[in-house]
Parts: sequence; structure tokens; C-alpha cells
Amino acid sequence: ILVALITKSGASRAYGKWAAKAIRTKRQALFATICLGVVIFVDDYFNCLTVGTVMRPVTDKYKVTRAKLAYVIDATAAPVCIIAPISSWAAAVGSSLPAGSNIDGFTLFLNAIPFNYELNAHLEEVVEDAEEVPIVGHGQVKDLILPILFLIASCIGFMLYTGGFFKGVPLAEAFANCSSARSLVLGSFLTLIFTFILYIPRKVLAFVDFCGSFPQ
Repeated sequence: ILVALITKSGASRAYGKWAAKAIRTKRQALFATICLGVVIFVDDYFNCLTVGTVMRPVTDKYKVTRAKLAYVIDATAAPVCIIAPISSWAAAVGSSLPAGSNIDGFTLFLNAIPFNYELNAHLEEVVEDAEEVPIVGHGQVKDLILPILFLIASCIGFMLYTGGFFKGVPLAEAFANCSSARSLVLGSFLTLIFTFILYIPRKVLAFVDFCGSFPQ
């Protein structure tokens, strides 16, 4: 829903125009994709959807193939999440300890980081474009950046909350014992409310267009 809102509002297009002023070559377009992929570390699915939506117009302009864009996004989504101590993957790994372990989940995750390498096979594949979300708003760059920053902050906050940090549980233990699924749902829902407050009063999107993004 957030990706649909960011696209429909025109915020992604505004970011693309802004980025085009600084990006002048194909290499810079790919580097910007990598940087954005690293910044959005809280969850790999949201990373893929957001970076793909935002950077696709920029990479298209410089004739970067969709397959290469997909590869770069995939190489900075899950691989970044699995080495980021504050992410849905960190919480998932930290909660997967076998019974009787003499180590806490967060320490296990940190010790496992050096082993998170994989071999990739390159496969030729024909990919069809998904149905595009129509742009009907007049969003600005901040209408893209603020919801993403709020999402990251709220998901981290709910990870701490579900892990008992605000009840005196140490930070590392709170992340190890948190409910990542519940935290992402709560963080995403709160971000939708934030985005509604950001968009509707400023008439970035009409109410009917905002609600229309839910099924999209």
C-alpha cells in the first residue's frame, strides 16, 4: 500500500526528477540504486518494492536493463537486511535458537554475519512489466523520504516494544526476543496513518485516490 501511495502521489516521479539533476551516467544511476538499497535496511520486501519503484525511471533513462536493475536491487535487499542488526531478518534469526542454547539470539545473529555469503547463478528470463500504478498526485521528494524514514523508525520502535525494552529488558535481548512479524505490521499501519496526515491535508492525493491504493 505504501509503495502504491508513493507512486500514485507522484513522489517517486519527483524523486526521479531530482535525482536526474545529480545523476549523469549509467554508473551513477546504478550506484544511486545501491545506496538507496542499503539505506532501506529494515525489510527486504519493502526494500525491493520501494527501490524498484523509485529508481526504475532513472535507470530506464540511462538504458540500464530491467534485468540488471533487478539484480542490483536483489543484491542489496536481503543481503543488507541479513547483516543489519536492526531488521526483520535479524529478529527472525535471533528467534530461531534451539532449546538449551548457551547464547542469546542477538549474539547468535552477530556471530553469524561472516557466514552469510552465497553463490548466484545467472539465468536468462523474460520478465513482463506489472500493471503500472497511475500517477494522479503532485507529490514532492519529501513525500517519498518522510514515509520511508517514519516506517524504519516505527518498525524499530515496535521491535523494541514487543521485545520488552520499555519494560527494562536490555537492548540486545529486546531485539532477540521481539516479534518481527507483529512489529512490521504495527509499524506499517502507523506509517499509513502518518502518510494519510502528510498527504490529505496538503491535497497531495484526494481521499478517494488514497483509499484506492489499498487494493492496488
